[in-house]
Amino acid sequence: MTIRVLSHVLLLLVCSLSAHGAQLRAVTEHFPPFSFKTENGYDGFSIAFFKQVAERLDMELKVEMMPWARAYHIASTQPDTLIFSMARTAERETQFLWLEPFASNQVSLFGRKSQHYPGFKQWTDAQFYRVGVIRDSATAHIMTSHDAFSTRNNLVEVENIAQLTGLLELDRVDVISLSESMLHQLQEHEIRLLQHLVTFDELTFYGAFHPDSDPQLVEGVASAMRNFLGTEAYQNLVLRYFPNKQGYATHTPEQH
Repeated sequence: MTIRVLSHVLLLLVCSLSAHGAQLRAVTEHFPPFSFKTENGYDGFSIAFFKQVAERLDMELKVEMMPWARAYHIASTQPDTLIFSMARTAERETQFLWLEPFASNQVSLFGRKSQHYPGFKQWTDAQFYRVGVIRDSATAHIMTSHDAFSTRNNLVEVENIAQLTGLLELDRVDVISLSESMLHQLQEHEIRLLQHLVTFDELTFYGAFHPDSDPQLVEGVASAMRNFLGTEAYQNLVLRYFPNKQGYATHTPEQH
């Protein structure tokens, strides 16, 4: 699709969405630097990104921040609610309408520095240990898709990062899953507790809607995302939140 045609389609969608009264409801979690609360409201790369997208549709982004499991439940049961930043897994594939990928985040498995992990060379080796994960996270879904992992056997699901590191510190789990973003939220004593075991995955983040969402709303947001991803403003946004990391602009409109 040419830029001229894309712009024309986007203009038609903007006019249609504006007539609806234009608030874009979104649910997400506290997940610095992608989304977090400040004294003046909400901030973070993902929130700034979708504010730009909403502005292109002449809409106001209405963000609700909550634990991930609750955000996931709302988005999977309530149409017309945007959820971000979400990794695309096999278990989630048919549960949502997927928008454009807009960021990435490396996930690794960590153990206690004081513990020995003989023969730990790949993430599936975690099946021989007690593993802590965030409930309904991409890591949890990927692990439970393998017969070797289950909450009845070796998987412990929690609501937040503090609970995750607390379990490790109290020796209630042997291994935990943490992303690059989660590491930025840890206290110094928590960092000293950890040893890196293996990189689990490089997760690509998407926005998504319930399958019964208004098709005009979904296509409008998708078109606005494609339009924004190819701009210098998007690259500046990447540099603002990730000055030392390249490659967050993993996809551009020309690649879709």
